[in-house]
Amino acid sequence: MVDQQHFERDDILGNWYPVDCVVALLSTDDARTAIETLQASGIEPQNIRHWTSKQMLAQVDEKEESGGIKSIFRSLQRGLTDDSGALNVYEQGARYGQDVVAVYAPNEQARAGVHKILSAHLASHIKYFGKFAITDLS
Repeated sequence: MVDQQHFERDDILGNWYPVDCVVALLSTDDARTAIETLQASGIEPQNIRHWTSKQMLAQVDEKEESGGIKSIFRSLQRGLTDDSGALNVYEQGARYGQDVVAVYAPNEQARAGVHKILSAHLASHIKYFGKFAITDLS
């Protein structure tokens, strides 16, 4: 079982940053079938998180409305990066109705298996969020 902090952690600027997770955008139907396949492959349900587009946008709005210095830095950062940036791509996908799926994958074998399943379910923007770096798996 994975500690939920892998899914709920924020970076120093208050941006959502899952650790040791593969994250991707999928349609709602593809997300559901991908999750079923991930679980059938042996991944425990608690190691998978699914946010609908509405849930993801609510999370973004909550952070924006929280105020304070972190909110100012998030706004500045957002203004200085393009829409394909690792921190913006999931928000933009949610704005277009895509869901976000995150899967805890702490080693290379797990990442490869998760990537294969998500790809088969038409996921886009598949990225691995490591402790210190983000790797594009698409």
